[in-house]
Amino acid sequence: MRCPKHIEQYVRQVDDPSAFLAYECDEYALCYSVTCSCGCDEFRICLSAVPSVFAHCTECGNVLTIYDVRLYPAATPGSDTTDSSDRFSQGGHEVFSVYVVYEYGELDEDESFNQDDITWCEVYAFVKGTGTTVRVLSDETA
Repeated sequence: MRCPKHIEQYVRQVDDPSAFLAYECDEYALCYSVTCSCGCDEFRICLSAVPSVFAHCTECGNVLTIYDVRLYPAATPGSDTTDSSDRFSQGGHEVFSVYVVYEYGELDEDESFNQDDITWCEVYAFVKGTGTTVRVLSDETA
């Protein structure tokens, strides 16, 4: 699977995300839906200035790291590396399905694939009740 190691057990690739995302996925940019190990797909989302995005499962309380710039070899973290985070909300909603796009750069002939070497990440929150999708984060790591 072409996604960072820290999230691979919680994601399932979405072949056609056009129904809920205005993002063109291809061989370099792959879209995933997030599901907790307990089977739940509803989360409270927290953001930090690092930047990082965490999804808190509404069923079991498990916290999934969706994105943390400090985990990727090509990344340049911001100057604020504190772990304090703020809860994400949109239009009065605080519980979302989470979708994430991890983008990888083209490899040179002498390079081998590293699943943690992403170049861009976008995280989306989907409100089931309204059918709306909101971009939570868009960050270039390289």
